[in-house]
Amino acid sequence: MSKSLGVGNAAENGLAAALLAEGGFSGPEKPIEGRYGFAAVTSDSADLAHIIDACLELRARHVPVTEAIDRVVVRGHPLMRERTDRPNVENRRDARVSLQHSVAATFLFGAAGLAQYEEDCIADPAVRALRARVVFEEDPAAPIESATVTVQLADGTEHREDIVHGRGTPGRPMSDAEFDTKVRGLTTYGAPFVDAARLIAAVRSIQDESDPTRLMRLTVPT
Repeated sequence: MSKSLGVGNAAENGLAAALLAEGGFSGPEKPIEGRYGFAAVTSDSADLAHIIDACLELRARHVPVTEAIDRVVVRGHPLMRERTDRPNVENRRDARVSLQHSVAATFLFGAAGLAQYEEDCIADPAVRALRARVVFEEDPAAPIESATVTVQLADGTEHREDIVHGRGTPGRPMSDAEFDTKVRGLTTYGAPFVDAARLIAAVRSIQDESDPTRLMRLTVPT
């Protein structure tokens, strides 16, 4: 449950930091990218984004019929097993940190967004069936943030994809178009009252905005 709580805390803390800065409160010049900043302290972690990216690449290039998939092998650092190897998924909380569910949903739907972690997707017979065919293999020599996904088909064919940098990381930053698509998807799913185009335009021009509350007003119902 704390995984979901953390997202709200991040927004709350961001607003608090902005208000403190407005009031003259000082802190480290580089709290994120500095030598002892957030990135340096927390960078040794496994990220589902790398696994998902590999599955999306395989699906885009080979588009396997999921019924023909005999097994999907995800290979990575042992920390990935510790953080994400959860084959038994019964609810949304389990699904969000399950390698098996993320892989199955990605191959079936071509996405691993909010909708793929809802109860109906978790209970989908096709998702359950494919989830049971996803396995993890440890590779202590693999970079912590990398992932290799191999699809083994029933006819013996294999397709493999290696991801060193996941989408949205410093090594593979998201493009403006990808950001825009994500914002539109999130607003459609959770905040249909938000005009995504106006919100995106406002964020893009925030450096010229004299009234920051206007941006906030775009995110709440009128």
